[in-house]
Amino acid sequence: MTNWTEEQKQAIRSLDQDLLLSAAAGSGKTAVLVQRIIHIMKTKKVNLDQLLIVTFTNAAAGEMRERIHGAIMEELGRQEPGSEEGRYFRKQTRMLKRCSIGTMHSFCLDIIRTYFHLVDVDPNFRIMDSNDALLIKRNLIGELLEEAFAEPDALLAGLAEMFGAAKDDAALDELLLRVYDFILSQPRPWEWLDSKCAEFSLSYEEFLAGPSWLAWRKQTEEYLHNMRAYFQRGLDLLWDADGFDGYRGTLQQE
Repeated sequence: MTNWTEEQKQAIRSLDQDLLLSAAAGSGKTAVLVQRIIHIMKTKKVNLDQLLIVTFTNAAAGEMRERIHGAIMEELGRQEPGSEEGRYFRKQTRMLKRCSIGTMHSFCLDIIRTYFHLVDVDPNFRIMDSNDALLIKRNLIGELLEEAFAEPDALLAGLAEMFGAAKDDAALDELLLRVYDFILSQPRPWEWLDSKCAEFSLSYEEFLAGPSWLAWRKQTEEYLHNMRAYFQRGLDLLWDADGFDGYRGTLQQE
């Protein structure tokens, strides 16, 4: 029998309220969640197909399903043959096949496929993979830049000249993709973008007190410190070497 900590016992037994748990890797989160599910079943007498159990990956979902099955079989082994509790847990072994255990994406996929006629979606649709998504984004960026370059814009021309190349705008395309992906990684992407754009309208004093300048200054200081160390290392290596007078002078000047 597992010796649960007091915190784990609370996580397993706390019902009828929202619960947020945070624990390090390998601390037994999955085991606690499985026991919480068993506790809900025993306390509420709900069937497994009434529960939604969300994981981050499909692999984690498979592991979760196996662990729940194992926990149900353990509970079943503790019951008297023919008892009401035993019949309940035996029924759950069949319900496990219909239980919603998976990623949020797979759950939403099942909902849409079940009710496709209500949302006017082809039931044979599929979720695009990362390669399809990248191809669509590249095509859209190409179309947007083509439309933008059709109109004279000094700012856009300067952007293309600074980040593009002489023959094509592939480097600019890649930059826009990286910026777009980075923006979407923020909790509230468009609010974050608006706040960053607003920093360009700050006064000189406000900008120097803001996070962007402080981060850039720290990064630049670290870069210059490392460069000075490299130059000093070069001088140390060449100081007593013959035939490198020109190099020593250049390094000292730099």
